[in-house]
Amino acid sequence: MWRSVAVVALVLLMPACSAGSQGPTELHPSYTSPPCTEPQVETTTTATMSTTTVASTTTTVAPWTTLAGPVCPSAVLATELGGPAPIETMCLEVTTGGQIESAEEATAGLADVLDLLGIRVVPEGCQATFRLSVTGSRISDFYRIGETTTRCGTGLILSGQSSLDVDGVTERVWTVDINTPPPATTETCPDESAGLMRHAWDDELVAAPLTEMFGEVAGYAEWIGFEEAHIGVDSRPPPAGDELEWLTCWLVEQKPTAVSRLGYMAQVDANQPALLPVAPYLIALLDSAQQCAWCSSPSDIEAADSIGVRLHSALCSILSVNIDTGISHNGAPAQRWWGVWEQQQGS
Repeated sequence: MWRSVAVVALVLLMPACSAGSQGPTELHPSYTSPPCTEPQVETTTTATMSTTTVASTTTTVAPWTTLAGPVCPSAVLATELGGPAPIETMCLEVTTGGQIESAEEATAGLADVLDLLGIRVVPEGCQATFRLSVTGSRISDFYRIGETTTRCGTGLILSGQSSLDVDGVTERVWTVDINTPPPATTETCPDESAGLMRHAWDDELVAAPLTEMFGEVAGYAEWIGFEEAHIGVDSRPPPAGDELEWLTCWLVEQKPTAVSRLGYMAQVDANQPALLPVAPYLIALLDSAQQCAWCSSPSDIEAADSIGVRLHSALCSILSVNIDTGISHNGAPAQRWWGVWEQQQGS
């Protein structure tokens, strides 16, 4: 089931609406230009599925008063893997080697994905255990680039294994074994000592296992919370149907990884029309951050201002409007954004 979330400062890499692409060129090949009250939830569980209805999001600013809360999925383990049973806690055992990121970083990323699914990571006493072991390194070769010869890490050797244990029984094992020699020619020249990004190994060892465990929602949660925020954004179709419902739910719940990923999604022109249904929820969250009724310290105020700026930036892209904030330091007032929304709906 979904749990209430604590107030956090969300650190996003969102450019202003008028800004161009940012970040490493290799990662941005085609980009264009809370506190909030903890939501009350009502949960229903059956043998095959569990859903959580987030209480309506309310604000105190006219002209809107209530937004219907989305229906959020909960993690129910597949029958063929020891279910059906709701999973609320999971242990993670991760080891990495070679040029793969540290086990601590990978574990934190997995915990972010499980958080989206309503699963809490615990050190012991868990309902299920997910084990991940992966090691990999680049294979380098020399290439002629202009007048110079450069060594590039264009090949890959990687092996790994994931497994799921339920009540002490190993239900499934997933493996990957890759040996790709350097190609004869290359358009890019990765540094031979550079770490391997998650997209080199997460499909087989994270996305596929989680999808088998919990269904398509887990695959989308893995893309939102684990895969690098730059990679695959342009090639993945805009969210629709269940994906849009899940994304809206995670935003209402103020899941940091979802709000962060929204910043990149909103920069892609093809995503902006698909994200329009999310706009009212972003405005309500912006209103809550700007009122800052929960603020009790300078750090709370700073967090609220940071959230406001980032929500303002996302709305800028989604609604294709750049509202001058004047002297405001946490985005244009929510009332002005609601006016823009109503005007666009009327047209």
